[in-house]
Amino acid sequence: MQPLLLLLVFLLAPKAQAVKIIGGHEVKPHSRPYMAFLRIRISDRKRCGGFLVREDFVLTAAHCWGRSITVILGAHNIRKRERTQQVIPVKTAIRHPNYHPKVNDIMLLQGYDCARVPGHLLNENSCPLPSAAEEGYSDCCREPPQATQEGRAGEARDGVQSGRLGATQPEHQHSHTA
Repeated sequence: MQPLLLLLVFLLAPKAQAVKIIGGHEVKPHSRPYMAFLRIRISDRKRCGGFLVREDFVLTAAHCWGRSITVILGAHNIRKRERTQQVIPVKTAIRHPNYHPKVNDIMLLQGYDCARVPGHLLNENSCPLPSAAEEGYSDCCREPPQATQEGRAGEARDGVQSGRLGATQPEHQHSHTA
């Protein structure tokens, strides 16, 4: 649960100008098959990500909405066509009913097709989501959380190389309560 919460913090934060994960590293190719890259058709070019929460749904930020969205799963380098990639057009985008750029920035994307999971995308380094019949999470989900993001052009120094999936592990987490 902790890895998903950390990822939600990054996805649901107000639009930030950060373009890479500071202190991050390129992940082992295809070790995060549940991570999604979103190709969005809108007037200004956006780059968004999300993650698979069920075979037919991806969770992302609502500010990633566009008139035509395609989910790309199984990609390590989005600039190249890889045999592991699954390209799934989005049938329905469901934004939070009270969406505002500063609050409730969350959206579910339902694909026309279901992702092939676990299949060849899951390997020994991935952390499968528990099924409805399972209680809790497998041991691999108890590892420290990591934030992931796709790298951008010209940012290979002290970050992730262009177009490749990268990750970093927080050194310390703060807990804030109201």
